[in-house]
Amino acid sequence: MNGKMFRVTLAAQARYLAPVLALAVVVAALIPLLTVQGVDEQVRWWGGRAELLLEQSRLFAPVYPAVALSFGIFFAAANWLPDVWTRWVYVFTLPVSRSRVALLRLAAGIVLMTPAVLALWIAGMVGARVASLPSVVEAHPGALALRFGAATLVSYALTSLLVLMGRRVWYLGLALIVLVVVQGFGVHFGVSLTDILFLHPLSPLHVFAGQWLFLDV
Repeated sequence: MNGKMFRVTLAAQARYLAPVLALAVVVAALIPLLTVQGVDEQVRWWGGRAELLLEQSRLFAPVYPAVALSFGIFFAAANWLPDVWTRWVYVFTLPVSRSRVALLRLAAGIVLMTPAVLALWIAGMVGARVASLPSVVEAHPGALALRFGAATLVSYALTSLLVLMGRRVWYLGLALIVLVVVQGFGVHFGVSLTDILFLHPLSPLHVFAGQWLFLDV
């Protein structure tokens, strides 16, 4: 029964999230390919193939966490907002508890993220192969895809929590964002919220910190 319910939930969400899934796969596959795009043309004028590849990798590094964050938010919004708008009328008519339905849909959303992660990994391997990397430059498509998947999952889970818990949690999240921005302008509160949120190893947002390098030495 549990397996059948999950399969039905997965199929329903796949149909509903099809546009978001297609966009996620295309964008995730494009990023590593764009990282190595045009290097041969630049080498003709500037030389230094390894330096150009590493510079392109650093240039595209911020794109990966930004896209992972956006995907998680889009997945969660597309998954939960229709129920919020209809005040959970459909969920309350089902012969199962609301918490069980929520867990099934959360799990289905996690499974549906897999194609985008696989697309990033495969495109990264293809891009590294066609770019003819110098011996000093290494590609990390697998590690980058795993990190991308973890960041998307964190974003999806946190956004789902915000939607499911209601306005009070939204106010808390908004307050944290305001405090981080205020600290960015030099106002200190005795502790650095940015360090706690993004640099502490136990923070789920720690996955977004650091460099997201597709190519490195």
